[in-house]
Amino acid sequence: MNKNNLAFMPSEPSPPVPERSMQDAFVQDGFALLRGALGSAVRAQAKAHMSEYLSTLLGRKVDYCDGFLAAMAKCPQYLVQEGIGEKLAQAGIYQEILRSPDLDRALLELLGPDLSFSPDQIVAAVAGVEDGYYKKRLHQEIWSGTGINAVFVWAPLALEPGMGGVDFIPGSHNWGLVPHREREPSELPDECQYITPPGGGG
Repeated sequence: MNKNNLAFMPSEPSPPVPERSMQDAFVQDGFALLRGALGSAVRAQAKAHMSEYLSTLLGRKVDYCDGFLAAMAKCPQYLVQEGIGEKLAQAGIYQEILRSPDLDRALLELLGPDLSFSPDQIVAAVAGVEDGYYKKRLHQEIWSGTGINAVFVWAPLALEPGMGGVDFIPGSHNWGLVPHREREPSELPDECQYITPPGGGG
């Protein structure tokens, strides 16, 4: 699921796998995983801007993690996420992410040099929040109206050790449009194999 995705984790670079190029993996699996592509500097900047926004919202100094939970007690989660997203956009964090050398090379390899981007949203997975708007179940981005010429970049800005990541089903991009109801599949092939890239590393 998650048709046409490029995900990368803020961990140590893994050794190259000579059997398949990233482009081959992307075509065969429907996603590619870039390890170590998001540098510590841009992640630190993002966390600082998130903490600054939340501190202003709450009227006291907080870090991004505790501050998010405190802000949720004050206003709806989607407004907190929206405010953080606007703060990061104003600070140029999205552009910094896309300037990461490994990501830049990957996008050029997969799509060519004629690129444009549209920042989407900050999504926070909060323990105990099961609402499908915040906790995404298996889905295809095409359900929301995206096209086959789009590549989604999932960049974990605040992924701490022990946290999970995004689940993928390799090859599911070849299934076509999957029947769905209420934002989740109503049926899936029997041979589904779920892949969850390991989290951790800040």
